[in-house]
Amino acid sequence: MLRYLCENTFLEEFFNLTDHRQAVDRAQSMICDLSGKTAVVTGAGGGIGWATALEFSRAGADLVIHTGSRSHRLAALAEQLSESKRNIHSVVADLRHPGAHQTFVDEAWSFQGSVDVWVNL
Repeated sequence: MLRYLCENTFLEEFFNLTDHRQAVDRAQSMICDLSGKTAVVTGAGGGIGWATALEFSRAGADLVIHTGSRSHRLAALAEQLSESKRNIHSVVADLRHPGAHQTFVDEAWSFQGSVDVWVNL
């Protein structure tokens, strides 16, 4: 979010807001359109990761969704996200294993050629 705010020159204005509700409303209005962006959400097999992936999809982002072991849950999420007509790439990878991090990053990056948002849950 910080990178997105910086790129759109809202950072100074955002941090000068004194009313909490106004700041939240302003932040939401700044990130509501992620069309053409690619987001990676780790831990998307359940809970907060699942909800985060859904929100990014609603905002228009293409997604790389990840889980360490819940492949059946990731498949269910991918099926739900497929209704959004977004590009979705699912990755099951146990990141506790040496070398798995770089393989995952390479796979995520090559999906659309770039990554605009990375959420690690």
